[in-house]
Amino acid sequence: MVRTFLNEADDKALIKITPAWMEEKFNEMNKLLFGGRLGSCRFSLFTTGKGNEGRVRGWFKIHPEPTVFRKCNRDGVQFWYRLGDESFQVSEEDFAYYLNPEILLNGNYIWTEKAALSTLVHEMCHYYQHINGFYPAQTERHYTERGIYWTASKYIHHGADFQRIAAMVSAKSNEFFTVGTIMSAEAVEQTDWTDEFREKKKARAIKGIDVFLMKLAAPTRGSKGNWYEYAYAVKTNGADAYINYLKTNADTFSRAFHCTTTDENVLKHSTVRGTGYYYSKANSIETIMPDVRFDTMEEIDLTNKPTVENPYYVFAMEYKYPYSEMKGRQFNIYPYGYIISNSNDFEAVSNLISINRNIRDKFKRVTYYETRDPKVLTQKLTPLKWLSDGRWWIAKSINNIPYELGPEQVLYDDSARLSESDLRYMVSETLQRLKRRTITKK
Repeated sequence: MVRTFLNEADDKALIKITPAWMEEKFNEMNKLLFGGRLGSCRFSLFTTGKGNEGRVRGWFKIHPEPTVFRKCNRDGVQFWYRLGDESFQVSEEDFAYYLNPEILLNGNYIWTEKAALSTLVHEMCHYYQHINGFYPAQTERHYTERGIYWTASKYIHHGADFQRIAAMVSAKSNEFFTVGTIMSAEAVEQTDWTDEFREKKKARAIKGIDVFLMKLAAPTRGSKGNWYEYAYAVKTNGADAYINYLKTNADTFSRAFHCTTTDENVLKHSTVRGTGYYYSKANSIETIMPDVRFDTMEEIDLTNKPTVENPYYVFAMEYKYPYSEMKGRQFNIYPYGYIISNSNDFEAVSNLISINRNIRDKFKRVTYYETRDPKVLTQKLTPLKWLSDGRWWIAKSINNIPYELGPEQVLYDDSARLSESDLRYMVSETLQRLKRRTITKK
């Protein structure tokens, strides 16, 4: 049983986990709890990004191949892939090949082995959900002239399907694992920050942190049904862009203050990325963070709208095969990537897009638009290094790019059809996989 993997000392000693440890335990738990049905998987630790400061202990993510798409029916969501003009459902045997699953655990923590195993098994339960083809979705029925079809209206990643899998895991482990939607208080006590992360947070506080305190223009209802009148945002960089965001969204906030602090108590509050913010149950600006001493506090003039003197440029890049990813446990397809450039970098960006082979292979058409929308000041410009490394923002359509754009201008327009060599390669690869699967079953 699972108890054989742990002794009493392991239940209390804190360890720093590694991808190698994750892979070893994944293989053991896969055989013991899931009947060996989980296929290959990538393992990594995250130390930055969403949830890295303690709100998230682990993620299960998939990185679908460009030919993968999803279909909805009354039972949920299934994954399919395209091969020429034909479509095939992704089988359990091919799930790892087409979806490229990955499990990530928070590398800013040291854990007891039991706490780390519990989090790993939790993410393995999500993996098990996906390979069974009943990725949890609440579907809605729609009537059209062509008949009835179903769409996923709400994704419930810890719904009834997950609870059944959790109950199975609990029974097979003799109640050693009690998989829940959030970490129990006992499990939280079995983790602690790494020394490196503590030093990082202290250094960040000494350097100075920007804090924004806001009063909402109208009471807002949160996701758990509570009503809020105040909000805050803790930023370690991008303060100027956030000020521009507040000014361009003055209808959302009635008052806003920009504060700076070196008080270590601010480390108790999670930072936000981009233009996000957290609601506060405070009843005044002064009580949003009563435990933090601010070095400066200045009210932002929300009536002073920012202006754009020199034009910015938005490059919209249409994929040859739409990009797809899991976001918030939801499967999304993005036909476009886009980047933002100022006037100074326009020539360098356009030249890089035109001559970079990796970019030309990914995108069939690239257009660009001039914009003087003040909202462009609220988003960080795309560094040239991002573009060289294959990083950019993604969008479902041109209309989803959140700026008022000028006339379309074409940078280049390649053929949208697959080349004969690409199609021949895809057919060859699929036939080889089908052949290997047939030999394995025999």
